[in-house]
Amino acid sequence: MVVLVDFCDNLIETRKSFVTKKKEPEISFSREEGFGKYLDLHAMYKYNQYINSKFGGGDAKIEYSAYLDVFSRPPCNKQKCSKQNRKYMEDLLGYLVGFFKRTKPSQDLDTILSNVEIGFEEQETATTEELMDLGAEKLKEALAALGLKVGGTVQQRAERLKKHQKSAREIAIIEAKVKKLCALLDETIQRTKQNVNKKTYSGLQRLGLILLITFSIALLLVSIVIVKKPSSCNLNK
Repeated sequence: MVVLVDFCDNLIETRKSFVTKKKEPEISFSREEGFGKYLDLHAMYKYNQYINSKFGGGDAKIEYSAYLDVFSRPPCNKQKCSKQNRKYMEDLLGYLVGFFKRTKPSQDLDTILSNVEIGFEEQETATTEELMDLGAEKLKEALAALGLKVGGTVQQRAERLKKHQKSAREIAIIEAKVKKLCALLDETIQRTKQNVNKKTYSGLQRLGLILLITFSIALLLVSIVIVKKPSSCNLNK
């Protein structure tokens, strides 16, 4: 009897634990990501307008396979602090963070990225007052070199330069985080490049085969027409 009671109690507890057990969150991947094997950067490539952006060189002809070689490379021009580039880098960072957490949930990414920021906290930037001490002309030269508005009082110029320095620092942090994530995901990035190149090659092979078949059919039709066409000698007879 005691054994039967214990069995029933265990059965009830097992049922309770089964009912109350939380359902594990479902991890989803896009078709292009192949269950986490590859990156899917098509949104960054097309819909965030990298291919037509000024910071991307405005090269609308760049192929996706070539884009994978430069997608995380910061622009070496005045577009570095542009709103367009900042949005692109923020969206790219967001995607890489999400992908990393989906594929490597056991790793503490928050701590990793926090450590990236520590290096920037140690870097001091000049205050507005210190910038004002440079004088109007030097401030004007600095603003002009950055492609910024150069007019205004000394204080206005200093504040404008200070604002730019703050923005540049924030973008530099984003770039550093993207660089760190790319290093952590290097194997996935290389695998993605190989997969895209393989698809491109297969596509070219299919296109070549289609062209060959089309050309063969065209030759066959021409030969049929020539055979059926009566010769001039037969017409004279």
